[in-house]
Amino acid sequence: MAMSSMTDRIIDAAKSIKLLVVSDFDGTIAGFADDPTQVPINERTMHALEELALLPNTFVAILSGRDLENLTSLVELNAPIMLVGSHGAESSSSPVTLSDEQVAVLQRCTAALEAVAEDFPGSYVEHKPFHRVFHVRRMNNPDQRNVALARAREALAGEDVIVKVGKNILELAMLDITKGTWIDAVREQLNCDCVVFAGDDVTDEDGFRALGDYDLGVKVGPGQTAAHLSIDDDLEAVAEMFTALYEARRDYK
Repeated sequence: MAMSSMTDRIIDAAKSIKLLVVSDFDGTIAGFADDPTQVPINERTMHALEELALLPNTFVAILSGRDLENLTSLVELNAPIMLVGSHGAESSSSPVTLSDEQVAVLQRCTAALEAVAEDFPGSYVEHKPFHRVFHVRRMNNPDQRNVALARAREALAGEDVIVKVGKNILELAMLDITKGTWIDAVREQLNCDCVVFAGDDVTDEDGFRALGDYDLGVKVGPGQTAAHLSIDDDLEAVAEMFTALYEARRDYK
């Protein structure tokens, strides 16, 4: 990434009339840990987001794959930041429920994934309201991680669910709600003319694809992406980017 390109895009975003700033949580604001309740949170990033949220016509959201209860337990807020879980399916303003048929499918898929987890020590299934996540981060052998993920995918074959593979996870979703559909809906609701979105994982690509030419999508880390720009896989790089956005918008406003 050329620093001049990032600087120019940040300045352009800072000058927008109404700005929506959205960040993924894990891998963007917070680092990774074997215990997902003990992840290190970058305080510089949180401070920048909180300061942004206090500026006029500036809306800030943390949009996570975690369920909303889990996310809320980890993030202490000192500003009006929206917390949104399950890739956009969970927010206090728009509750969602599953049908009886969807509940039955979810129960079958849960049993299938739990059976795979029994065959691969170190793997486990995380339960969310509308998702199940098969984790292999705790497995010591990288080759076995790939085998376990493949087995998990096979176990869900034929089920009417949405399946995605991310960093050491396989996730199934019961609802066709993504970070992209959430960004589209909130942009329209708030009448924002620019969106800045940062994320690091496969599920964040849905958000990047929802962005237009005058928005700013920032991919954290390497790999193919629909984002406009990429930065180092480093929480400090994320903090620098959001701090620069805050300072540019503060000075403009």
